[in-house]
Amino acid sequence: MTQLPSRPAQSGLQVLCLAGFMGSGKTTVGTLLARQLAWRFVDLDERIEEAAGLRIPEIFERLGEATFRQMEADQLRAALGRAAEHKEAVVLALGGGTYAQNGAPEFLRAAGVPVIWLDAGPDVLLTRCMTMTGRPLFRDESSFRSPPRNYFRRRRPRAPRSRRTEIVNNCLYRFKRTRPSPAP
Repeated sequence: MTQLPSRPAQSGLQVLCLAGFMGSGKTTVGTLLARQLAWRFVDLDERIEEAAGLRIPEIFERLGEATFRQMEADQLRAALGRAAEHKEAVVLALGGGTYAQNGAPEFLRAAGVPVIWLDAGPDVLLTRCMTMTGRPLFRDESSFRSPPRNYFRRRRPRAPRSRRTEIVNNCLYRFKRTRPSPAP
């Protein structure tokens, strides 16, 4: 798996990442949240497709998952770099597997980027995924639920269920505290 190197936190970086399983609503929620905050919305999957000149299923088919994961890591670094360079506030929707990659949570933490995990139950996610196209890692219900390719269990944060709300609340509190007040 692709490793994301840690880097020091960037002061003033105004990025909020949304993570979650495919079908959890990262793009939908991200678009609405960015509009509400008057921030720019960036979808990591769209950046990968633009950079590659291919749709994600084509990347998987032609180049393989390892190449896709490297592109994903590169585009994540580029998105954070651009936000810092342009001093723009960004809501960034991660790909469905981005946060599960080795080093990704640590990389985002080191960069000082809050991450909100959008959670939904397996039945809701399965229903949503079954109606979506272009999901190279989603095949059918059995691949979704059964080991060893149980994506739902493997990609969910390791925090116990009772701590998830606390984690989101802490993230939102930190985010609100560091957000500059609107100009009068």
